[in-house]
Amino acid sequence: MKAKWLILNIGKDNHINELFYGVQECGRTAEVIPLKDFYEMLETPSPESACIVTSGSIWANSYVRKQRPNWVGNWHDESLFTCSRYYSYWGKYITQQNYVMLPFSEIRRRMDWLYSDIGFEDEIFIRPDSGAKEFVGEVVSRGRFNAWETEAKNGENWKSDLLCVVAKPQNIDREFRFVIKNGKVVTGSTYRLAKHISMERMADIDDISAVIAFAEQALADNPPPLPPVHVLDIADCGGKFSILEVGCYCCAGLYESDRRKIALAVSEAAEEEFASKNNS
Repeated sequence: MKAKWLILNIGKDNHINELFYGVQECGRTAEVIPLKDFYEMLETPSPESACIVTSGSIWANSYVRKQRPNWVGNWHDESLFTCSRYYSYWGKYITQQNYVMLPFSEIRRRMDWLYSDIGFEDEIFIRPDSGAKEFVGEVVSRGRFNAWETEAKNGENWKSDLLCVVAKPQNIDREFRFVIKNGKVVTGSTYRLAKHISMERMADIDDISAVIAFAEQALADNPPPLPPVHVLDIADCGGKFSILEVGCYCCAGLYESDRRKIALAVSEAAEEEFASKNNS
């Protein structure tokens, strides 16, 4: 069965048309669907088996997993993308080498110790363990802690026992996001230069071969079980590369990645998995 794409039109991705036409160019069908229509289509649970690739928000892809568990091509299993899981496999490659994990409510109680023993110059880096973006991971100074805590608690899925990573801040020169299929880089882009948004295509990055070599070395070295397609974020700290994060491709920002390469790689991976499940 050829993959069919449902691309959620959430008004945030300027590359929707590129992905839409990329899907068609590789011989698959695609539909750009408004959020309301997407919700109505999935409102009633169904056991149907189909090779359907979905692309959109975290919420939308979580809803697909719930309402259409037998669709192949989503792979948005949140349990696979927690720091506590992939840090345990890739510890030596992780950007946050000096870190602790603790519940959100404990960060305030232990803040003096965190700033003195984990942090640097009265700053700590804080992010959720999960990839569900309960709040945005960032460096928090001691003077801004109260404001940060209030803002984080306003997150839609915040809860007091939310597991968090607290780490020593790192000076990151560049951040890359790669789309990975079966342990190999398909395409990618920079998305941050120092602390500023900066998107650059792979073809325009002078040392991209070195970054890809690092990524694929890490992907081959004791990798955690991951879906056939996912995203991998790499940090460049003064010429030293490390893994920032692993995430689901279907709800990640893809920046200047080549949508046509993504369309083919994801379609083929979904079709391979669908065939395997239906021929077993």
